[in-house]
Amino acid sequence: MKKDGLSGKKHVCVRRQLLLANSMFYDIEQVRKDGKLKSLLGKCKLVKKYRCVSSLSNELKIHRRTSALTGTSNKRQSKNSERKATVIEFLEREDNSTTLPAKKDHLKHQESREVKQKRVLTDYSPNLHEKFMLKNPDVKVCKSAFFTMKPSNIEYDSNEKILGEINEKFTEVKYFNWKRVQDGEKLRWKEVEGKISKTAFNDPFNKELTAFRGHVQRTQKQYIEMRRLRENLKDGNIRIWMDFAENYNCSAVKEIQSAYLNTAMVSLHTMVVYFPEGHIKKLQSMVAVSDLVQHNATTVFTILKKTIPIVKEEYPELTTVHYLTDSPTSQYRNRYVFQILANHEADFGMKGRWNYLEAGHGKDPCDGLGASVK
Repeated sequence: MKKDGLSGKKHVCVRRQLLLANSMFYDIEQVRKDGKLKSLLGKCKLVKKYRCVSSLSNELKIHRRTSALTGTSNKRQSKNSERKATVIEFLEREDNSTTLPAKKDHLKHQESREVKQKRVLTDYSPNLHEKFMLKNPDVKVCKSAFFTMKPSNIEYDSNEKILGEINEKFTEVKYFNWKRVQDGEKLRWKEVEGKISKTAFNDPFNKELTAFRGHVQRTQKQYIEMRRLRENLKDGNIRIWMDFAENYNCSAVKEIQSAYLNTAMVSLHTMVVYFPEGHIKKLQSMVAVSDLVQHNATTVFTILKKTIPIVKEEYPELTTVHYLTDSPTSQYRNRYVFQILANHEADFGMKGRWNYLEAGHGKDPCDGLGASVK
């Protein structure tokens, strides 16, 4: 200020104004940290008049559009948060997205450090938006807002494999198909490349497409009915979703080479028990570990004899069990399981119903439970 030629009185005046401004910024910063800062800009009319809102927000390290500076009501923010929560709950449903089972398929939030498993959408975004509006007519969300509300752990299916590609001459089609191929003494499923003319490719493609369309419709219908059963469970009813996980190789932290080459295997039978709305717990995860690695009806019956009494202690009013499983003939869908179901009331003292899922229905909570246990 001396270099600029200011007199003594002006020098003191400028110094006083700078000191006053710095003191104000310091006091406001302390109030902001205490959480008592409310409608600041509503009272600072000179800040608005001289267009110093950006400078003030930079000094206070608060975004200028937040309610702390502008003093706006939180009603709009609460509505947006409720709308976003509804969209996220819709996208995380099993009929709209599937959970990736691998350990590396997770995402950690940078601020909250919360870890969430990645999910993949099962349909295109416009179709999901249309489906959301049909289910929630009172919630007004445009397509662009619906896309932006998608959480970061839910991804689009970008790894779709192209089943066929047409060469430059457009006369033949190269495609890949799964076939059982002789591999030594055994037949193994392998992906085999094939070539066929364009005209001959139309008939098998349309046939497979029709079958696939029916498969998708059945899967979607099953997920709708599963959700309806879960939401409308009556008193005394539970739902047990169960599945066999891949056998796990047990290993020690320190072991000799001979022990490494002769590891023992155990089978994991994962179960997720869903209780009615009035119960204290919404669900309970259970895993049966056994050194018997056979996945058959005898193993299932033995596990149920151990599991049902535990669930009965947790929920004494239990009268009916709704089982939900895949449909492999070696495990659940065979005459032995039908005999278990026919004698269910005599063996366990309660009624039982068995629901089978479509083959290739995608990942379910049992897959995530098995990955977590491993």
